[in-house]
Amino acid sequence: MKSYIADLIGHRKTADFKRLMAKKLPSPVLGFLNRRFISFVPDEFYSQSLIFVHVPKAAGTSVSRSLFNRSVGHLPAHYLKKVDPNLWNSAYSFAVVREPLDRLISAYLFLKNGGTTDVQVTEKNYYRSKAFETFPTFVTYWLTKHFFEIQKYDYVLWPQHQFVCDKFGDILVDKIFRIENFTEFEKVMMKKKKIKGPLPITNRIDNRRGINKEELADEIKKTVYNLYADDYRIFGYRTD
Repeated sequence: MKSYIADLIGHRKTADFKRLMAKKLPSPVLGFLNRRFISFVPDEFYSQSLIFVHVPKAAGTSVSRSLFNRSVGHLPAHYLKKVDPNLWNSAYSFAVVREPLDRLISAYLFLKNGGTTDVQVTEKNYYRSKAFETFPTFVTYWLTKHFFEIQKYDYVLWPQHQFVCDKFGDILVDKIFRIENFTEFEKVMMKKKKIKGPLPITNRIDNRRGINKEELADEIKKTVYNLYADDYRIFGYRTD
């Protein structure tokens, strides 16, 4: 038991540890621990009264660094709300989402390339297996097999609604922005005096492999549409 507790304390700053504690502990206990012993919620969310739910592969690194001068991590909305309900109810919360197939292509390239210069993939060799050789093989032979246990794998593959919705599929954040209409986000943040102008885009994925979603076989696109159906429905993206 002592070694177990020591191990937990030794990893108290990791995102996985924080998510585990947020899942196991009741809200009052999390509230007591937060900012006293463990920073479950980034300090910048308090100082700016602004909560950013960072959905991976949807311009989140650019948003996070422009607003907070650092990456604030991929903390789901239900996690943040449970840790500090008072902050959640008083601060402006938002997320940026992306057309699911575009995002999946970006996530696939991110994993296959071992990350970017800004963010690295931990298990690089795993994503160099034969199943990841091409995007169609990845969808057909890996994603369909592992999708319903996707929480075990890198969060760039998680459906976007898992970051911004509750267990009933209801959106928790105040505002959902689309990366396809990024200027709307920039205008809102400039009005709130959080940024001074258009944001530079960082953590880009090299798409020189030439994955064009318009050229993908219909069965591959249909598979992605079906797997990420909730994202398409909740965020209003079309599948035709």
